[in-house]
Amino acid sequence: MAIRARGVSAARYLFRAELRRGGWRFVVATSVLLGLVGGLAVLAGAGARRTSSAFQRLERVTLTSTVLVNPEDPAAAPPDQLRKLPGVEAVSAAYGLIAIPFGRTDPFEDVAWLAGVDASWFRDVDVPVVRNGRLPVQSRPDELFANPAAATAIGLRVGDTIDVATISPDEIRPDMTEAQFAEAVRAGKLGKRAHLRIVGIGVTTGDVVPGAQLSTLLLTTAFLEKYGTRPAFSGYTVRLSGGTAATDAFIQQVKRNAPAGAVIDFQTLASDRATVHRAVLPQVVALLAFAAVLTAGAMLAIGQTLGRRAGLRADDDRTLAAMGMTPQERRAVDWFRLGAVVVGGIAIAFAVAALGSGLTPVGVARGVEPKPGLALDWVVLGPGALVLAFLVGGCSVVTTLRARRVAGAAERPSVLVGKLRSMVASPSVNVGVGMALEPGHGRTSVPTRSTLATAITGLVTVTASLTFAASLDHFVGTPRAYGFAFDAMVAMNDGPPDTLAANERKLPQVLDDELKVEGWSQLFNGQVKLASGIVPAYGIAFRKGAVAAPTVVRGRAPRGPTEVALGANTLRAEHVGVGDPLTVTDSAGAPVRFEVVGQVVLPGLTQYGASDQAALGVGALFTEDGLTSVTGAGKGSFNYTPTATLVSLRSGTTQHDLDVILRKRIGPNAFAVSASREPADVASYRKIRATPLALAGLLGLLAAVTVGHALVVAVRRRRIDLAILRTMGFTPGQVSRAVGWQATTVALIAAVVGIPFGLLLGRLAWSAVARQLGVVDTPVVPTAAFVAVPAAVLFANLVALAPGRRAARLRPVQILRAE
Repeated sequence: MAIRARGVSAARYLFRAELRRGGWRFVVATSVLLGLVGGLAVLAGAGARRTSSAFQRLERVTLTSTVLVNPEDPAAAPPDQLRKLPGVEAVSAAYGLIAIPFGRTDPFEDVAWLAGVDASWFRDVDVPVVRNGRLPVQSRPDELFANPAAATAIGLRVGDTIDVATISPDEIRPDMTEAQFAEAVRAGKLGKRAHLRIVGIGVTTGDVVPGAQLSTLLLTTAFLEKYGTRPAFSGYTVRLSGGTAATDAFIQQVKRNAPAGAVIDFQTLASDRATVHRAVLPQVVALLAFAAVLTAGAMLAIGQTLGRRAGLRADDDRTLAAMGMTPQERRAVDWFRLGAVVVGGIAIAFAVAALGSGLTPVGVARGVEPKPGLALDWVVLGPGALVLAFLVGGCSVVTTLRARRVAGAAERPSVLVGKLRSMVASPSVNVGVGMALEPGHGRTSVPTRSTLATAITGLVTVTASLTFAASLDHFVGTPRAYGFAFDAMVAMNDGPPDTLAANERKLPQVLDDELKVEGWSQLFNGQVKLASGIVPAYGIAFRKGAVAAPTVVRGRAPRGPTEVALGANTLRAEHVGVGDPLTVTDSAGAPVRFEVVGQVVLPGLTQYGASDQAALGVGALFTEDGLTSVTGAGKGSFNYTPTATLVSLRSGTTQHDLDVILRKRIGPNAFAVSASREPADVASYRKIRATPLALAGLLGLLAAVTVGHALVVAVRRRRIDLAILRTMGFTPGQVSRAVGWQATTVALIAAVVGIPFGLLLGRLAWSAVARQLGVVDTPVVPTAAFVAVPAAVLFANLVALAPGRRAARLRPVQILRAE
C-alpha cells in the first residue's frame, strides 16, 4: 500500500509539474474539443429520441381520438349511433361551416371552420395543447381558437378580432363567380354576420399528421346555436376503450350500421402514428448517424491526440527511470492526463447537450412537441455521457499504450512509399506521399492512420448522403413513382343534383370521342377486410384503353372480377406474392377468394385526403365488379360515385388542353382538371429533402477540418525534417508542393475507398426507405459522383494551401539551432 501510494504521489507530482509548464493548455483545449464534439453527439442522440417520441407524448396530453369518422352524408353515421357502439369511450362531434372573413382580398382562404355540437367539444377528445392564450368558453359565441396554420393563414394573433359571414351550402349558386360570391357576402346578401375574437392558439395530433394538416379555426357550441347553418361537412372523433387494437372491429360495426354503399372515410390513430413515424424516420436516422459519426470522430481525434502526447512524453522515460520512477509510475501520468481530459470534456459535453436541447425535436416533430424548450432527457444524457467517456477513454488507452510501445522503436518505412520512390523521380512527390503514409515516431510522429480513416469515413458518409438525397429528389419529383401512372385527374365540381347528374352523363361520351385522350378509367374507393386487418381498397373500371391506372410494379392490373393487385406492405402483411390466392371477407362475413395478379402503388385518392386510404404501399386494387362483390356497394346504391376519373393523354396534349375541351363541350364550371395529388408520405418527405444535404455538408466540413488539422500538425511536428530538406537544397516551392502531395495522397486514397462504399450505402438506405413506403425503388447516382475524385483532390489541395505556405516560410537555421 505504501509503495502504491508513493507511486500515485509521484505521478501526481509529475502531472502537476507538466501542467505548470504549459500542459494545462493541452488539457483545456482537448477537453473543450471533446466537450463540443461529444456534446453535439449526445445532443443528436437525445434529439433523435425526442423527435421519435413527440407524437406519442402529444397523444397522452391531448386525449387523442382513436378514430375520426368522416361520412359524406352525416345521416350515414350519426354521433348518437356511434356512442351506443360497444367499446366507445367518448365521442366529440363537429360540423364544418362555410365562413368568409370580411375585408379579405382572397375570401376563399383554405381554412376549415369547425364548430362543436355538444359539451364534449374541447373536453373529452382531442383537447388542444395551448401554445398561446387559452381555450374558448363554450357558452361564449364570440370566442375563437386557431391552430398555428390557420393563425398564419388568416394573419391573426391572440386578442385580434375578425368579422365573418357564415353561409349555408344551399345559398351558393353554381353559376356564381368568385367575384360575384365575394360581392354578395360584402353586401350582406349571403350568410349571417358574426364578430369574433381569437382567444388562443394551439395544436392537437390532427394538426401535425402529414397529409391531414388543415388550417383550422375552432368555434364554440354557443356559436353554432346562434349563427349555425346547415353544415358543409361533419366529422366525429371517437376514443375507444380498447385503443388502436379495437379500431377494425369499430369500423366494421359502423359500416354494417350505415346504408349500403355509404361513403365514409376513416382516419385512424394507428395510421396517423405510421404516417408520422415515416415522416420523422429520416430525421431520426440522420440524427443517429450524426451522433455515431461525431462519436467516432471524438474517439479518433481525442485518442490520437492523447496518444501523441504520451508518445512525446515517452522520450523522457530514460531520465525518469534514472531518477528511480518505475514504468507503472511513469504511465500513471498518462492516466491522470486522460482522466482530466475525459472528466472535463464530459462535463462540457453534458452542458452543451442540455443547453442545446431547445433545438430539438426537428422537422415535423417540432410542431408535435407538447412541451417545447429545454428538456433534460436523463435516459439519453446520463448513459450517453458515460458511453462517450467509455469509448473515448478506451480508444485513448489503446493509442497511449501503442504510442509508448513504439516510441523507442525504429520507424518502419511504408512498402508503398518505397515502391513509389523507386518509380517517381520527383522529390516533392516522394516526400509528400511519405508524409501522408508514414506516421514517424517520437516527436515527429503524426496521426496518418486516423487522418486517412477520418477522410475515408467522411467521403463514405458524404457520398451516401448525396446518393440518398438524389434518390429522394427523384422520388418526390416523379408522380409515377408514387402511383400516378396517368396524366390528369378529372373531378366534378359542386352544383345542383340535376346539373351534376347531367354532367356525369356527358363526361364519358366526351372522353370516348376525344382523339387527344388515349385512355381513361374510373376509381371507386372502399375498404375490405383481409387476414391482416381492414385495408383501403379501390375498384378500377377501364372505360377506354388500359393505360390510365395506378403504377404497376410487378405483374399487371386486375382484369377480371376475381383478380386483385396489392400494395407492397399489404403483400408482406398477407404473406402472399403474385400468383397466390387471397381470401377477402365480404360485407356479410363470408370468405371470397381472389388471385393476386400484381403489385401496385396506390396513389391515395379519396374524398378526404387524410383518410387511411391515402397510405402508400397499403391496400388492394380490384376491378369495379370485384370491389362491389365484397363491399355490397354498386350502381344505384347510396352515394355510389367514382372517387376519381383518371385520364392518359396522347403525346403533346397537356392538362390545360383537356380542361379547355371539357369547358367547351360540357360547361365552364362542370369539372376540375388537376395533376397528381401528393400523398401524405410524399409531402412529408418533400419537407426533409434538405436534411441529407445538410448532413452531407456538415460531415464534409468535419472531414475537411480534420484533414486540415492533420496537415498543420504534420508541418509543425516535422519542421526539423523539412528544415533538413531545405539545407539539402529543397526550395520553398518544393516544400509547399510536398504538403500539397500529402493532401492529394490522402484525398485519392479516401476517394478510391470511400466513394464506392458511399454509393452502395446510399443505395441500400434509399432501398430500405422505398421498401418501407411500398413505392417504386429507383436509386439515383448523384451527378457529384462522376466528379467526386477530382473534386476531392481539388478540395484537399485548397485545404493544404495554408499549411503549405507555412511550411515554405520555415527558416531552417532557426529551427535547427533551437533543436
